[in-house]
Amino acid sequence: LVMSLYALWMRTPNPSDAAIEKALQGNLCRCTGYEAIMRAARAISSYGKAAKDPLAVERNDITTRLEALRDGARVEVGSGKQRLIVPADVYDFAAVLEKEPGATIVAGSTDVG
Repeated sequence: LVMSLYALWMRTPNPSDAAIEKALQGNLCRCTGYEAIMRAARAISSYGKAAKDPLAVERNDITTRLEALRDGARVEVGSGKQRLIVPADVYDFAAVLEKEPGATIVAGSTDVG
């Protein structure tokens, strides 16, 4: 839900209720109910344009890095201990593990954090 609303905000800083409902299609909420989510989504406009958001500022750079996956290149995003490393292949994966033996291996990332 959060990422769907974030993507909506990136495209439309002041979304209509219809746009919010469309953005939420396919998402299932089991905790708060949809009215609270709609209120939160309506509050998006109070944050202003997404261009001020740190992820929006870095979006082109991150997009370029992710597109490098098509070329078989390693992708690294972040710095210090908060990094995402997407190895180019299994050999690169082994090299990453050799250099970063304490790294958390993530597949799906639904249970990390």
